[in-house]
Amino acid sequence: DLIIAFNGVEFGFASEIELLQAFSRLQAGDDVELTVLRGDDTLTIEIVAAPIPPEVEARQKETFALLARNTAVFEAMEWINSLNEDGREVTVTVKRSKNGEIEVQDDGFPPVVSIGLRVLFAETEPSSLVDSLAAGEQATFKFFVDDKGTPLIDRIP
Repeated sequence: DLIIAFNGVEFGFASEIELLQAFSRLQAGDDVELTVLRGDDTLTIEIVAAPIPPEVEARQKETFALLARNTAVFEAMEWINSLNEDGREVTVTVKRSKNGEIEVQDDGFPPVVSIGLRVLFAETEPSSLVDSLAAGEQATFKFFVDDKGTPLIDRIP
């Protein structure tokens, strides 16, 4: 079985986040109509939304947060790669705040790019590039593509 529509609206979500948000708007007791493709047959199934157990709701919030972070990192890298493909070099200045948080200096980046870069430097593999930064210290990094087309990050001295 394949669900192809939700309350009469065909799935056309741009991301997993949009899909999960659509389902998360349901309240216990809401009537829901699912259009299901089963082989060559199209079925309409009516159901009533049940209450979400607290442990499932907690997992749902964690999933949303993870998807949002991953989406932001993906968007940031896509944006940087598109600039690199146009022959433009992208530099990013990163600072460790006094409370230890990683901050990305906003140089007019689209908001999702700024979020994605902060996540990228604070939570993923390039974090090793900023681990040595003391509180209040900053560093600048260059994003570029090598001659083999591999995206790379390098710290500018």
